[in-house]
Amino acid sequence: MKIVIVTICLLVTGLLVNFRTEPTTVEKGITLATSIENFGNWRPAAEIPLQESIRDALKLDDYLFRSFTDGSENITLYIGYYFSNRKVGASHDPLVCFPGQGWTLEDRVKGKMTALGGEGTRAIEYSTMVAGRGDTKTFLLYWFQAYDIPTSDTLSQKAVLLWRKILTGGEESAFVRISMDMKGKTRQECLDILSRFARDFYPVFVKYINTTAAKGDVQ
Repeated sequence: MKIVIVTICLLVTGLLVNFRTEPTTVEKGITLATSIENFGNWRPAAEIPLQESIRDALKLDDYLFRSFTDGSENITLYIGYYFSNRKVGASHDPLVCFPGQGWTLEDRVKGKMTALGGEGTRAIEYSTMVAGRGDTKTFLLYWFQAYDIPTSDTLSQKAVLLWRKILTGGEESAFVRISMDMKGKTRQECLDILSRFARDFYPVFVKYINTTAAKGDVQ
């Protein structure tokens, strides 16, 4: 039933959106890299290079690829950010891109947590999975952001984003992936650590989402 409702929403809103010729894009007055540095007990550890060819393939308007540490745990955060809904779907689900890089995927599970964001708490619907390559196992927690609403899959993201555009004109979207080397930890231990990181990080991320550039920067 949920899939049917989401599909209907996509069809209806898709027709409505097509009446608008060009999207109105408002760029930020600040980058993700400078917006998301210190939060909770987490501090930046290292920037992770992203090749220009990959940036172009993902059609990124802004991004952050950085590791963080709280002194005991090391977490990697990737955010691919898009200013226009014309780019929704440009981000690659780990189910697509990880196998192409030689990773095997298992234990995909959807979940939900709450975190502070905006004027109150927000339910974050996410997906998790374990990626393995050789002797390395990485635990992934990720979601697809439709402006200020997190969703666990791309279909829901597109539906929410289209409705959001109709109602408020908001077009921004993102893909958020948090990961860590399991290093002998159980799946539940990794989930607890990444959930804690997500709750600490999310309010800062929402602040970036709600930031708009000066009127002269509207394209």
